[in-house]
Amino acid sequence: ALHGHGASLAAALLSPAAAEDVASPELADARAALSVAEEAEKDANDALKSADRVLDVDAGPDGAYFALRDRCFSAKISQYTYEVCPWGAAKQDHVTLGRWKEWRDGHTKWFFSGGQHCHGKGARDLVVSLKCGPEESLGNVGEPETCSYSADLLTPAAC
Repeated sequence: ALHGHGASLAAALLSPAAAEDVASPELADARAALSVAEEAEKDANDALKSADRVLDVDAGPDGAYFALRDRCFSAKISQYTYEVCPWGAAKQDHVTLGRWKEWRDGHTKWFFSGGQHCHGKGARDLVVSLKCGPEESLGNVGEPETCSYSADLLTPAAC
């Protein structure tokens, strides 16, 4: 059983009406400790959600492409800068070409869909072909059909 200040502090935490019986510094300390604990719980839950997202990534056969997560690759082609972020978004300057949707052709291509609206077509999209190369390099970007883009990503992960 709690006695003295401990008993009145416990009562104050359980019953706001009893708070008047507790010395103000003790109540402030208890509320501060509760706030710290709630913030720690939120941080732990955020870290767990982040870890779940990492584990949910289909990084290809034997996780070959896992090293590319949380990275983006860009290339300046004529007047545009293209950026591709695996399992994230793809852009042409400030125009969204799409968000990562799925693997295609046996884990050799990434498909990005749902990009910014394009007059006469709908949402833009992008297919990135993964090709063996000595280092990561985005290139060969094109627009084979109106608002449907293609690109190659050279990477050792494809070798």
